[in-house]
Amino acid sequence: MGQQNEARLIEATGIDLRVTDAGWDFARRHEAEIAAHWARRSAENPHYFDGSVLLLSGYALSDDGVFSGRLVRTDFKSFLFWRESGRPEAGVRDTFCTGLIRSREGHVLLCQQRPGNLNDDFFTPPGGFIDARDVDPDGTIDVARAVLREIVEETGLREPLVRQGTGFAVFLSRHQVSLAVPWQSDFSGDALVSEAGRHIATEPEGELLRTLALPPGEALRTLALPEYARILLSASYVLKTSP
Repeated sequence: MGQQNEARLIEATGIDLRVTDAGWDFARRHEAEIAAHWARRSAENPHYFDGSVLLLSGYALSDDGVFSGRLVRTDFKSFLFWRESGRPEAGVRDTFCTGLIRSREGHVLLCQQRPGNLNDDFFTPPGGFIDARDVDPDGTIDVARAVLREIVEETGLREPLVRQGTGFAVFLSRHQVSLAVPWQSDFSGDALVSEAGRHIATEPEGELLRTLALPPGEALRTLALPEYARILLSASYVLKTSP
């Protein structure tokens, strides 16, 4: 299983993820500090929920382009303590799935979170943690299904309004991994934003404030984007979509 320090984007033909029974040593070693940190942070931010979180602990890339990885289970409060402690080396990566949705004219759908969420300073593609709901009984995970769940929850967009493209893109940095799935729509960017806006309006306590659909180059020039999103949009030509 590989470990890389420099951020890079891998074009993958498939993704094979499995949850292990191993616990996270970092969480066990810092249990008291995590509890104290959580008491303070959850009081400061009532949006936080201490649910299940899965983190990548190792990966490999096969000769035929399949990205395989092991995931360990932890809870959000342990993840948050690690994240806000500067992500010290702990044998894991911050792991999430990403939906790269492109409209009929090639615009990319981006989301702005409400204040109080983890990425509220940025615009990001729809997506989020892989969690217990995404784990099949045999411990495997269908990443495309997990991504679609996040897309539906956040924007209300679903098949056949969007359809899955081919291939995957995996962003890897020292402490982070984004598992991206391309999606294509026959609708315009404005239509996708309008549809998502109707869904967002029905959930005043939901995660999103609004969505935008922009050409990748314009998004890169004008929006605050996290590193993984910048790299995905910069290299979006590698994400081939169905015609």
